[in-house]
Parts: sequence; structure tokens; C-alpha cells
Amino acid sequence: MGELGTIFSKPDQGRTDELGHREFTVRSKMGSKGAVYYTKCRNPLFSPPKTKTVSKIDEAWFTALVTKLRQERQSCGLSQTTLAGLLKTKQSAISDFESGRTNPSLVFLIRYSRALGKKIIFSLND
Repeated sequence: MGELGTIFSKPDQGRTDELGHREFTVRSKMGSKGAVYYTKCRNPLFSPPKTKTVSKIDEAWFTALVTKLRQERQSCGLSQTTLAGLLKTKQSAISDFESGRTNPSLVFLIRYSRALGKKIIFSLND
């Protein structure tokens, strides 16, 4: 055993911090009395997921879609709470979607539009 002690190489599974770094606890045995210390470390092999930048054209298209869906909901006389009940989700999920805080799945968009009695039509163009 060296002067700096021995580090046991079996860390716990860890958790992900707010920046997306994987943290884990390392047990180390230091000194002559064999005291055990626990240290938080970052796994250098784990990096946070890369975010994709959305172009302004895509952002404008999506904002227009969300605005149209919100207007349709309001014209149908549905509150966010009522619509959430129809979709079997929370009111906060509807609010987050309509305010642009979340990126919905295609399934969510289809369910949302069907609850309003509308269809979303997608097309691919060159």
C-alpha cells in the first residue's frame, strides 16, 4: 500500500447530475489506520447527450403549429384541464407544450389534434 492509499476500483452505479455528468462514489483506504473515505467523482467516459440545434425555419414552423393547435383548443371551448382529461395526461403537460417548454412526440401531436376533431397532415418536400 502506497503513501496515498489504495482506491477500490468498484464504484457504485452513480447518478447523473444537473449537467448530465455521471457521478459515483469511490471508496478509498487512506493512512496506516485504514480509514475509509468516500469521494464523489465524475466518470470521464460519460458525457452529457449532445443537443441538436433547431434552425430558425424549423422553429418558426413548430411555433406556428403550436399556436394553431392552441387557437383550435380555445375555439372548441376546451380548457387545458379538460383537454388533459381527454388525453389522459396532466394539465401541466398541455401548458408546457403550448408554451414551448417541451418538444412533443408525434403521437402526442396526433392525440392532441384528434381530441379537437382535427387532423395534422405532414408532407415531405424537396
